Amino acid sequence: MPRRFRFRFLTAAVLFCATVSFAQKKVVPKPAYSIPLKSLGYREPLFERVISGHFPVTLNFFTANTVLFTFNVRGLLDRDAKHCDGPWDDDQVVRAALISLPDGKALAEEKWQLHDHNQYIWPVHDGVLMRRCHQFDLLQNSLTGNTILDFPTRPMFVQTSPDGSTIVVETQHEKHTPEEHERLMQRAIAGDGVIPAEDIDVNIISLEKRAALGKAQALAPIYVPISHDGIYETLPGQHNRWLINFEPFGGKSTQIAKVESTCHPILFPLAEDAFLVATCVSALNYHVVIAFRRDGKELWRDEWLNNLSRPVLAYAANNQRFAVATVHTLAATSGFGLLDESSAHTEDITVYSTYKGEVLLSIAVSPPYATGQNFALSPDGSQLAVINHGDLAIYDIPLKK
Repeated sequence: MPRRFRFRFLTAAVLFCATVSFAQKKVVPKPAYSIPLKSLGYREPLFERVISGHFPVTLNFFTANTVLFTFNVRGLLDRDAKHCDGPWDDDQVVRAALISLPDGKALAEEKWQLHDHNQYIWPVHDGVLMRRCHQFDLLQNSLTGNTILDFPTRPMFVQTSPDGSTIVVETQHEKHTPEEHERLMQRAIAGDGVIPAEDIDVNIISLEKRAALGKAQALAPIYVPISHDGIYETLPGQHNRWLINFEPFGGKSTQIAKVESTCHPILFPLAEDAFLVATCVSALNYHVVIAFRRDGKELWRDEWLNNLSRPVLAYAANNQRFAVATVHTLAATSGFGLLDESSAHTEDITVYSTYKGEVLLSIAVSPPYATGQNFALSPDGSQLAVINHGDLAIYDIPLKK
């Protein structure tokens, strides 16, 4: 072949590759519409507050056409308000808005004074649970709720099943006499001691039946992978193998799967009969995540990078889809990393089909929220709502026939 023809051939090949590369450039999804939130008084919080583990925003669908948006605001506190824990309260003011879609109209607005900066809202099967002091109110497409649960002490940790029908509420278990507790509290207030440490009561409750399903005790708040009819447990085996068991409420524990991992794997229930396990692979910069059916059949698997924060999940009401939010951390770790001011300032949110593992949507939002309460799936999984650059953005996710 003459030199000039070879040169032309190579040039054409380079141009062809460049054209293919350009054609395959990742397309950034565009929202169906965005709603500015400034009119509600919302301002993006400082980055250090976003990654601190506080809950400066929450976002939940009530129906396909209404969302509940809450956010921390500055304002005067009512010092005459009834407090939960005496001098240890750390009150904040939260503004709540019920927003109509797609017009963005605020159907109702309220201000709530809360007594700490911990999580205060959880999605459940027929609305959201809002914690006020020791009790929980059920809100159903309204900012006014009815109290359905009450505890003698302030809840420390709350989890819900993917379908929102069963919850875990962890409360302090007083192990001192009233006199001893008061003496220790007075010492702590005077600066001569610490707040007395208590054990934790783990209460498992069916919201459908409004009944207790079980109770246990722990030394500290613990993560309980819960389904509507039982709990999962991950037990160490030999040679980096782990056993996954399922214990139905009132039934016998059975082994359902085995996985290999160089760290303690984290299990996330996905639906009534499906769960996800995130494992670590030695010397590699990713996690292998595996979805199983409860009968032990593997459904699908994916890879997640190691330099990610612990994932936060949101579910469609029918559990056919779920969304995962992660934030890049400073360095890769054997498990999931911790956020700090050197971490990336974006949060990745990916929507999966539960049983096939298909990626239906993947976007980045800013600022990132360590708590992951800045996104939500609509009840049927056809819409993803996110807080992005001060706006409420709604993405359409087509429902496949």
